[in-house]
Amino acid sequence: MIIKTDALANFSNNTERTEMLIIAMSKIKTYNWMYQQKALEKNLEFGYTVQKSQDKELRKIENSCSENAIISLSTNFEVFYKDLMQELLNKYPLFFKNKITKYTEKIIKMISSKKRYNYERISEELSLKNRFNFIDFFEDYKLPFLSKDEKKIIEHIYTIRNNYMHNAGRIDKKTKIKLKKYPSPTQQGYLTTEAKRLRTKFNRLIKKIHKRVETEIKK
Repeated sequence: MIIKTDALANFSNNTERTEMLIIAMSKIKTYNWMYQQKALEKNLEFGYTVQKSQDKELRKIENSCSENAIISLSTNFEVFYKDLMQELLNKYPLFFKNKITKYTEKIIKMISSKKRYNYERISEELSLKNRFNFIDFFEDYKLPFLSKDEKKIIEHIYTIRNNYMHNAGRIDKKTKIKLKKYPSPTQQGYLTTEAKRLRTKFNRLIKKIHKRVETEIKK
């Protein structure tokens, strides 16, 4: 038995973490500006000192929030494709039973079983360990999960994410090669703007994926 789930609803809930990081940047910037204006009204020299100090601190906060926002996009993507697989197996069992792939036998067994399967147990049963395995899974069933250009967007996000997590943001030779292969889809050099635009582009992409995969499976 495959447990019922809603990949899009879960994705919307999970994006809140990313949204809060971006909102935090905007609010801190606004509060700083208001405080600086009051300081400047009282004393210009003191106001400029406050402004310089807060702007320096704000850049650090923005960089940290932007980095974590991009990291959260990759986490949201991982949860989404696992949820999507579970949702489709639950809603359209006949589609998967009637398609002969290397997964068919195990899927039929899970669907017919009295055990309850969430995406964690499904992934383990089908030996799906990473995003590449899941992409292969959808492709084996001829489901339009990611286009060639969309794969580049995802790989760009993962390249940035891995750089922050493993290199503390210092771009090494390997990262430079990957960024050349998977350039930013937003064409932004400023990290804060990059994070905001990546978020917007990514959210639209997830909705497109869900819609077209389900449209294809209903044919």
